[in-house]
Amino acid sequence: MREYLTPDRIANSIAQKTSFKGTYLIVEGNSDYTLYRKFTEQEFCEIEIAFGNCNVIRVIEELQQRGFTDALGLIDSDFRRLDGNLPKNKNIIVSDDHDIEVMIIKSKALDTILAHHCDSIKYSTHLEDLKIKDIREDLFNLSKSIGALKWINKSEQLGLLFKPHKQDARPLDYTNFIDVKS
Repeated sequence: MREYLTPDRIANSIAQKTSFKGTYLIVEGNSDYTLYRKFTEQEFCEIEIAFGNCNVIRVIEELQQRGFTDALGLIDSDFRRLDGNLPKNKNIIVSDDHDIEVMIIKSKALDTILAHHCDSIKYSTHLEDLKIKDIREDLFNLSKSIGALKWINKSEQLGLLFKPHKQDARPLDYTNFIDVKS
């Protein structure tokens, strides 16, 4: 079904909603919608999902070509800063961090989750064993290799599938190169 939701169709849908007088926020996916909905007043800001960062950019461009100015696009930084490939369109906002997961790790939300779901003694022991003061250091160290692999995969067009978009595609098996127990 998503394959029929082209940037043109999304732009048409927005342009035809003449009763809404607020601003549209165009986001990449469902998790973005869920997160940013908490920070917007629905009376003034309607969030639309474009299903991918390229679609967000195209929707904004299409709306601008039609003279529609009450829309902003919000995309993940992904590797744009590393690649020097930030959008030049002033109506496209790029997140400060790679994606929502990094934003969560850097926020106080992680502390809340850990306080609620982790045994404080086990957590303290884990930090002592690793000789670190904050779990974020461990999380970022663990994710560096995968992040580097994903960036190389993108820049060298290796074709590795980290998150397959099709149901019948086989995802990358991390257990081939990561010891999940340690």
